[in-house]
Amino acid sequence: MPPEKPRPPGAKVRPGGSPPIVGGLDIVMRAVGATRRQVRRTILAESLLLTAAGTAFGILAGLWLGYMLVGALIPARHAARLNVVTGLAYE
Repeated sequence: MPPEKPRPPGAKVRPGGSPPIVGGLDIVMRAVGATRRQVRRTILAESLLLTAAGTAFGILAGLWLGYMLVGALIPARHAARLNVVTGLAYE
């Protein structure tokens, strides 16, 4: 018999050796009459929604950080090209 896989904290083992669950939303859905297919589709839809939201947030954060980096590099590059004496006289 293969060794048992470690379960996440709070996981419950279903009767009949089904995979462990966390939370139990699927059990509640099944108790109120949802089919296995409906439960699977709901979980898949939630995971796709979270994936899309995380991807969108990551892209927006990356674009914003890139914009900030370019905004910081342009003045720094300009200052690096100045003559030191001219720069000190300007101040």
